[in-house]
Amino acid sequence: AGGGGGGSSYAAPGTRNASFWLDSSGTPSVTITYAAAASITLTKQASPTSGPAPLEVAYAYTLVNEGTDTLFHVSVADDHCSAVTLQGGDVDGDQLLDPGETWTFGCSRSFSSPGTYTNTATARGTNTATGLPVSSNAAQATVTVGGATV
Repeated sequence: AGGGGGGSSYAAPGTRNASFWLDSSGTPSVTITYAAAASITLTKQASPTSGPAPLEVAYAYTLVNEGTDTLFHVSVADDHCSAVTLQGGDVDGDQLLDPGETWTFGCSRSFSSPGTYTNTATARGTNTATGLPVSSNAAQATVTVGGATV
């Protein structure tokens, strides 16, 4: 274990499947593979899912850390709802998404034109053990907006 410049052979704690060999020229080579010990799952719901324009829709997001590593800098981004904010779930108040912990987020959007709107959200965080980024599945919700009532 130790740092190094380009081509370093340093392996972070939790590294799995490190292998060493000589390439065809006899130069030592190192391959390090990190096992995914972090896994986050995102679900998303819209309420209401339909109605006449203008329609105010609240989105609720649930993010679960199903892995064994803790995550920091956790956020949810939605392609059609810009201010997704943490609502709760950080029970110990450490701003870390701990293994088994569930966080909830929210966002709202007003739809003024009739149509069917599907938007997608994803969550991201950084693994505290490896420093590597972790992304969730894509979660979608569809809202149908009808013509304005008179």
